[in-house]
Amino acid sequence: MLYKKKILKVLLISSTLLGFSAIINNLIGIIEAMMNNHVPNNGVGVLVLVILTLIFLTLYLMTNKGYIRFASYVLIYILILSSLYSSIFWGADIPQSLLIFALAIVMSGILINTRFAVINTILISFFLLLISYLQINNIVHLNLYWKKHLFGYSDTFIHISTLAIIMVVSWLYNREIEASLQRAETSEEELRKERDLLEIKVEQRTEELKKEQLEKMLNLYRFADFGKLASGLLHDLVSPLTTVSINLEQLSKKKGAVKVQEIDEIINRTVEGTKRMESYVKAARAHIQKQSIEKHFYICDEIENVLHIFAYRIKKENIPIDVNCHKKTSMIGNPIKFNQLMSNLVANALDSYEDLPRTKRGPIFINATKEKNEIVITIEDHGKGIKKNHLKNIFDPFFTTKKAEKGTGIGLAISKDIVEKIFHGEIKVRSIIKKGTTFTVTIPIKP
Repeated sequence: MLYKKKILKVLLISSTLLGFSAIINNLIGIIEAMMNNHVPNNGVGVLVLVILTLIFLTLYLMTNKGYIRFASYVLIYILILSSLYSSIFWGADIPQSLLIFALAIVMSGILINTRFAVINTILISFFLLLISYLQINNIVHLNLYWKKHLFGYSDTFIHISTLAIIMVVSWLYNREIEASLQRAETSEEELRKERDLLEIKVEQRTEELKKEQLEKMLNLYRFADFGKLASGLLHDLVSPLTTVSINLEQLSKKKGAVKVQEIDEIINRTVEGTKRMESYVKAARAHIQKQSIEKHFYICDEIENVLHIFAYRIKKENIPIDVNCHKKTSMIGNPIKFNQLMSNLVANALDSYEDLPRTKRGPIFINATKEKNEIVITIEDHGKGIKKNHLKNIFDPFFTTKKAEKGTGIGLAISKDIVEKIFHGEIKVRSIIKKGTTFTVTIPIKP
């Protein structure tokens, strides 16, 4: 609406100036006729031109007050009616009337709308055809003095002024359209940037939520996994606890003189039993702990702790474990995370024997070696194996080939995360159906 107001004001100023020009032109014509002793034939009366000019000024003031649409209609119809008046009295081919018709049509499209411009074009065309018919067939008598009148600079000036107004209107309209397009493009670009930024923020937030959710799942997984092993741990604790209980009971029943050697034997058996319980408790605690520590630890000790956790299951399912690890193989890192890594891989190896007959259950080989500046650990089972098309997804969170009650698809995802993010190493897998699977973990040694 602002650009329409701007264009309308320019048109009204131009029309006012055009009106003044017409008044001056008519006055010059009257003066020339009087000087040549001719009867003045001044076309449109000076009084009419003065009234029109005053109307243009009034419309300009109304536009400033906000009556833009009303002023637009009045201006357009004044131009059309004044040109029709000229055409009726001086012919359909009078140049200035045709130029003003063109100006009115252009203004109709710009100030109102295209439909209004089409309607005005049809009406103007109809009246021009009607006037032309009446003129050609001499049904009406027109005042054609202007055809005999010598064409002067004043006439050219009027025509040029009208053409200039049409040009200014078109230029203003195009400028506003281009400015609107520029604003639209700028807004679109800003919206695009905002959308891209929003997408990035949403993606970042989604990633954060995924990490938070995965972290919660990891915590739940550790406790759920420990819950599955709890019965085995309790079974393993019964034996050393029974040993401690029996020896203490024997010691309490001894009456009178007791040999020192006998007391030492009872105490040694009791201490051995408590140490075995302590090792089980330490292994269980390492399995569920979530700590970020860096210290020197021995690979074999952590593997033994893990096997303590699974001892009951290993014995129950009759799966032999063959560990090849040098006692002094060590590294600096997070032993708790290493324990969790080995627990997941050992559990996965044990799960691979599901549904296999006990007689066909080959051993699980665990090898830990130091090669140059890295520790290489392999866990090789002789279970069912993994299908080739599943290998690429084996480390994806929640991807599992096990039954719903047997696996969550979290264990191997955790293992990969520990290897890559905690130890900055890599984990690989190769598998052959009905032959078995081998996981290879490579961890660089910190200086």
